[in-house]
Amino acid sequence: MKQHDPIFVPYIGDRVYDGLGFAGYPARRVFDIDGLLKGDFKEASSDQVASFFQTWLYFGMMHEILGAVVKTADFVRTDEYGNKWLTTNKLPGVLHKVRLLVDREKTLPEYSHEYVERRNNCIAKCLRLALDIWEGFSALKERHSVPNPMSPEISIAIQILGITLQAGATEICGGAPGEDSYRDVPWEHVRHFRLTHNAFIEERMVSQGWCPAMIEHVRSQFHVVGLYYASLLGPPRRTLDHGNCSMDLKCCRAIKGFQVGEVTHVVDGCQCELVCVDKFKLADIIRENKIPVLRFSKQKGKPSFEAVSSTSEPGLEYTAMSHVWSDGWGNPENNSLRLCRIEKIVSMISASYTIPDFHVEPPQGKHYRATKHDDRVFFWMDTLCVPREPADIYEKASKSHPSPTLQALDPSLYLQLIEFSN
Repeated sequence: MKQHDPIFVPYIGDRVYDGLGFAGYPARRVFDIDGLLKGDFKEASSDQVASFFQTWLYFGMMHEILGAVVKTADFVRTDEYGNKWLTTNKLPGVLHKVRLLVDREKTLPEYSHEYVERRNNCIAKCLRLALDIWEGFSALKERHSVPNPMSPEISIAIQILGITLQAGATEICGGAPGEDSYRDVPWEHVRHFRLTHNAFIEERMVSQGWCPAMIEHVRSQFHVVGLYYASLLGPPRRTLDHGNCSMDLKCCRAIKGFQVGEVTHVVDGCQCELVCVDKFKLADIIRENKIPVLRFSKQKGKPSFEAVSSTSEPGLEYTAMSHVWSDGWGNPENNSLRLCRIEKIVSMISASYTIPDFHVEPPQGKHYRATKHDDRVFFWMDTLCVPREPADIYEKASKSHPSPTLQALDPSLYLQLIEFSN
């Protein structure tokens, strides 16, 4: 398997979940949970324990939260070699059915506050018990020197399912948007699966070349599901030594030491000039609590920037580029860049305008900018639009970043348009 291939999770269940209460399943299978969490499996083998836990924590958790609409066969696929694997292809459809059922329940007389409280408490107890058991087995080797009987693949499948079911239950069982009860459910106020780590996926990403500090940043924002999807992107193309980086750091030491340097040209041998932005004009705009954007032009062969407020005219479109400091794209001294780099930025932004705007109906085949006959290019870039002084203007500008678009300027993601709006 390649480093960035999808993770396939084997189905190892030896029976279908019995459809009864979640908390009582171990007793019905004659398993002593307290003993299992201490590494005492009695006469059961590690494989039997792993099979039990997949049935209980995966299929049992689904049944308890989603109800009788869950069928084990819908979540197992068989490949051409006869191997059985877990699949969640039908989970979105099941969640949709549950939403319809809950919406129908809300119209019934017996749908009372007491009923909702009882239902939500049942879900909360299930999620918390599943989390406690999952965490206990994840720490089995550390606490009792007994290997976790669940494989890393099965373990992360249970973890991601827990996150998915929690999010789904919150959207379905919480109040509607705009109501005081929106997303106000008991399982969101206690420790839950979204807060958990996963050493398997973190080690996978480190082996791919990811910085540990960046891994933790992604996890804190998008939890383990975000880490998994990020790991599918493959290893970063830029090779940096992250030996001094850790998940406790707020930034990557390898990049931090690499970032600040000479403002270079696009190609070696270029002798073009530095083009500066009027920092006093920037300060005036920022002082009025507005965002400055730039328009680059050449008048009589002389390159210059025009700084205007992003609200200076209705519907003004601009592109923003933030945290661009490496590879010669950042100037730590003042608001200026080499002419060749500015022309590169402007040309790439102009090329992005051939992308249809999302609000235009496809049959019309017309782009917003084309209908306005507007070929001007406005953009915001922290290197150029955040004055280094005075201190109060720098602080104000640093706290008011725009959020219309994002472009990445990096050798591995060279000026790729990630999103285009505003």
